[in-house]
Amino acid sequence: MGELAETIETNEALLEINLGDYEGRFESELRQEIGPDYDQWRHNRHRVAAPNGESIFDVGNRVRPLLDALDDNSGPVLIVAHGGVHMAIKGTLSNCFSTDCLNAFHQNNNQIDLWATHPAALIERIEVDI
Repeated sequence: MGELAETIETNEALLEINLGDYEGRFESELRQEIGPDYDQWRHNRHRVAAPNGESIFDVGNRVRPLLDALDDNSGPVLIVAHGGVHMAIKGTLSNCFSTDCLNAFHQNNNQIDLWATHPAALIERIEVDI
């Protein structure tokens, strides 16, 4: 295993998905206000943007320049972000934003996915005991 980099970089492209009008609101409030349409959106939330928000595909477009900057000479890179951003990264790398792909890309808080970028492929999912 190589040496760890001594620098940490931040990048605003890795900010969590923007939930627009739903941001910071309680689900119970949204269900009461919007009714069944909220549950319908919740079911499709990864593919359909909240009003004035982003979809996973939108986030994928946001992170694409960051991913394109990675090349064979980049070496291992650790990307730490929220689940929606990780789903968007995997969707972008694999060029798959179907419901099946997005469901497979979901990872629990105690999981780490290792990906190759050229060609894009899941190498391993590591589960950490917490």
